Amino acid sequence: MRTLKTKPFDYFVGIKTLEELVTKDSKVCVINILGNESKKVTPVSHEYSGGNIVAGVQYGRYGKLETKIGDIPVYPSVKQVIKHGHYFDIGVIYLPPSAVFQAVSELLIYNENLKRIIILTEKVSVKDSREIRAICQEAGVD
Repeated sequence: MRTLKTKPFDYFVGIKTLEELVTKDSKVCVINILGNESKKVTPVSHEYSGGNIVAGVQYGRYGKLETKIGDIPVYPSVKQVIKHGHYFDIGVIYLPPSAVFQAVSELLIYNENLKRIIILTEKVSVKDSREIRAICQEAGVD
């Protein structure tokens, strides 16, 4: 489990190119991988990256997402992803706005190797956005 840092880093103010966001060397876990949008986009991303998506989470379900270069295993929680030996440094979230904070919290609690979280959800509340930024800053995660 992640231990919080006592000196948070400065706020991240942006990236210069999309290449800096996720590289082909990144290892990615997708939250809500079997959702309507994600199950269409994730296989394309996985194939383009050469297979950098190591696992996915679909709350309450085990399974797999088929892609042209191999299946992506699906687990019911981030804890199960880690328990099954899938390590990743980037989390991608495709969830409804009210569920985003919980997913961020779960990523931070169970993955000490996490470097970045990409939230693709629109209309996350200001309160949740503020709290997400605060807990990520404390944990040293962008």
